[in-house]
Amino acid sequence: MIVDPAGFILKHTRLQRPPHTPEIALHLATQIEPIWRQTEEALGQEGTDPPFWAFAWAGGQALARYLLDHPEEVRSLRVLDFAAGSGLVAIAAAKTGAAQVLAADIDPFCEAATALNAKANAVEVAFTGEDLLDTDPPDVDVICAGDVCYEWPLADRVRRWLETAHRRGVRILIGDPGRAYLPREGLMPLARYEIETTREIEDREVRSTGVFTFAGLVAYRTNIEPLGCDTMRKDGKIDYVEMPGGAGLAATKAFYQAAFGWSFTDWGPDYASFNEGLDGGFWTDAEAVGKPLVILYAHDLEAMESKVKAAGGAVVREIFSFPGGRRFHFRDPGGNELAVWSET
Repeated sequence: MIVDPAGFILKHTRLQRPPHTPEIALHLATQIEPIWRQTEEALGQEGTDPPFWAFAWAGGQALARYLLDHPEEVRSLRVLDFAAGSGLVAIAAAKTGAAQVLAADIDPFCEAATALNAKANAVEVAFTGEDLLDTDPPDVDVICAGDVCYEWPLADRVRRWLETAHRRGVRILIGDPGRAYLPREGLMPLARYEIETTREIEDREVRSTGVFTFAGLVAYRTNIEPLGCDTMRKDGKIDYVEMPGGAGLAATKAFYQAAFGWSFTDWGPDYASFNEGLDGGFWTDAEAVGKPLVILYAHDLEAMESKVKAAGGAVVREIFSFPGGRRFHFRDPGGNELAVWSET
């Protein structure tokens, strides 16, 4: 147990201004692996969750940017920043005139991180470490939730909880860069931003990130499983496929729509996802034509990596983390590059 979490944060981070919210200063780390390892050493634990409080993730930056650009969403209202992490969205709400702001996160570091960051921006933000998913939604006017769709079944619990709040008249704002478990129905887009990030914490250097709200009253259908739920994931089976769409996606999308009746969800100008018997997506890359990336699944990523090596595969990108989980890339004896991923 860390006696002085604020001291730990000050020692291992520095004040920085996220690219998309330069109005806000946060105590952030520069690399994920060192701060993750230092956190585990300080806690005396292994296998802890990534230190989400130490980074300004794409969904949080998009939500904060949206609030800064649209202060009428929260001005004079009571706002909850759910899964607050660094407190970025809570601070944006406070800076734009919210009457009361509550940040909530179960990570014990987040209370200290939020307090330090609020102080750095001269705003007041209350905090709770209670797991709000175990209770009824609090009595607030707006709930903001950024980057909460990165694993199942957490995303399912969050969605049900947010839907309950929505049906009670609470305004829901979700920031997400199109992660695997973002609900595919019932959401209305409000804005989209191209968020600068790094390949160390994401799978690309720029994430096209949306801000959404619930459209009308949401009726949860228990007989429909979201794509990617655990019942569909088996070790070593194909789980997702990414394919280059050439220099522009329009012609590629038009071909698949005309030939096979496919539909697409656009995530900015450079990526379009599909669900046509298998989850996948096209990205803009003029130099990668004919090189699709097949992504397999593994419950135990390290064990699968060992099996790949033992079978004669060559790991071309070691295991790395991203908010949706972890993955590695390998090349098979035929020269094909594939990837394997896991939520943990």
